[in-house]
Amino acid sequence: MKDIDKFNVCLIGGAAGNALEYAVEFLDSNTIFQKYYQHGITEYSLVNGETRISDDIVK
Repeated sequence: MKDIDKFNVCLIGGAAGNALEYAVEFLDSNTIFQKYYQHGITEYSLVNGETRISDDIVK
Protein backbone atom coordinates (compact mmCIF):
# COMPACT_ATOMS: atom_id res chain seq x y z
CA MET A 1 0.00 0.00 0.00
CA LYS A 2 1.36 3.42 -0.94
CA ASP A 3 1.78 6.10 1.70
CA ILE A 4 -0.89 8.26 0.05
CA ASP A 5 -3.35 5.34 0.28
CA LYS A 6 -2.58 4.94 3.99
CA PHE A 7 -3.13 8.65 4.47
CA ASN A 8 -6.48 8.54 2.66
CA VAL A 9 -7.64 5.53 4.69
CA CYS A 10 -6.82 7.41 7.91
CA LEU A 11 -8.80 10.45 6.79
CA ILE A 12 -11.81 8.39 5.73
CA GLY A 13 -11.71 6.32 8.92
CA GLY A 14 -11.49 9.44 11.07
CA ALA A 15 -14.40 11.07 9.24
CA ALA A 16 -16.53 7.91 9.53
CA GLY A 17 -15.88 7.66 13.27
CA ASN A 18 -16.56 11.35 13.75
CA ALA A 19 -19.82 11.09 11.80
CA LEU A 20 -21.01 8.28 14.12
CA GLU A 21 -20.08 10.38 17.13
CA TYR A 22 -21.85 13.47 15.79
CA ALA A 23 -25.25 12.45 17.18
CA VAL A 24 -23.95 12.27 20.77
CA GLU A 25 -21.23 14.89 20.68
CA PHE A 26 -22.62 17.17 23.38
CA LEU A 27 -24.60 14.62 25.41
CA ASP A 28 -23.42 13.51 28.82
CA SER A 29 -22.46 9.86 29.29
CA ASN A 30 -25.67 9.00 31.21
CA THR A 31 -27.85 10.22 28.35
CA ILE A 32 -25.73 8.33 25.80
CA PHE A 33 -25.97 5.09 27.78
CA GLN A 34 -29.72 5.47 28.23
CA LYS A 35 -30.25 6.02 24.52
CA TYR A 36 -27.71 3.57 23.02
CA TYR A 37 -26.84 1.08 25.77
CA GLN A 38 -28.44 -2.01 24.29
CA HIS A 39 -27.00 -1.88 20.77
CA GLY A 40 -24.60 1.05 20.74
CA ILE A 41 -24.50 3.61 17.96
CA THR A 42 -25.28 1.58 14.84
CA GLU A 43 -26.13 4.19 12.23
CA TYR A 44 -25.36 7.71 11.20
CA SER A 45 -27.58 10.58 12.30
CA LEU A 46 -28.77 12.17 9.07
CA VAL A 47 -29.50 15.87 8.60
CA ASN A 48 -31.42 16.53 5.38
CA GLY A 49 -30.38 13.10 4.14
CA GLU A 50 -26.67 13.64 4.81
CA THR A 51 -24.38 12.63 7.62
CA ARG A 52 -22.38 15.34 9.33
CA ILE A 53 -18.91 15.50 10.77
CA SER A 54 -17.80 18.00 13.38
CA ASP A 55 -14.78 20.14 13.91
CA ASP A 56 -15.39 20.32 17.67
CA ILE A 57 -13.19 18.60 20.20
CA VAL A 58 -14.97 17.49 23.35
CA LYS A 59 -12.91 18.29 26.45
